[in-house]
Amino acid sequence: ASDIRVLSQAGGVAAGLDVPLVSLAASTDSGPIRISDCVPVLASGSNGAPAQLARKYRDHPDLAPVLVHEVEVEGLAAVYSAHVAGYGSIAATLVPCPGFTAKLHLLFVPPDGFAHLNATESVGANYLLAALPGSPVGLGEERLVPLAYLSRRGPARLDGAPRRLPDSGRGDAGYTVATQEEMQTGLCALMGW
Repeated sequence: ASDIRVLSQAGGVAAGLDVPLVSLAASTDSGPIRISDCVPVLASGSNGAPAQLARKYRDHPDLAPVLVHEVEVEGLAAVYSAHVAGYGSIAATLVPCPGFTAKLHLLFVPPDGFAHLNATESVGANYLLAALPGSPVGLGEERLVPLAYLSRRGPARLDGAPRRLPDSGRGDAGYTVATQEEMQTGLCALMGW
């Protein structure tokens, strides 16, 4: 989506949780849209890819679509999590990183699809759902405090340090960049797999 305009911000309930809710207007490839009371969620990894969201929601065609918008967030970095997904990918998480600006995706999840997204992230088992009050996201004139999925296991550490996802921001994060293949190879060697 592009040219997003926040119409209102409020607190509310989605999936039985007190969450921030945002109503907005946006331009998309399919034309202008308005979305009421969606949950803003930062995506640090594959959830920012429309193909991944389409896969996650393929069995739920009745749910409203998730709007995806690229944003930059100061003071965070997207790194690999100490968690291997069931399909073999090393998951991502966010860590505080002063002096670095992360390139992330902001999802606007309709309330009727929020519980399903939480289930795909195994909230409580693999991830915690948390607000990021220290890292507000600018969206035009508005500042949003989105939710994010943070790894319960923390970042994966090769040689004692996290590894940053490629092309995930600008500045000096102090973290080595690694591809998915490099992380899988490194973790297999570390674990003796």
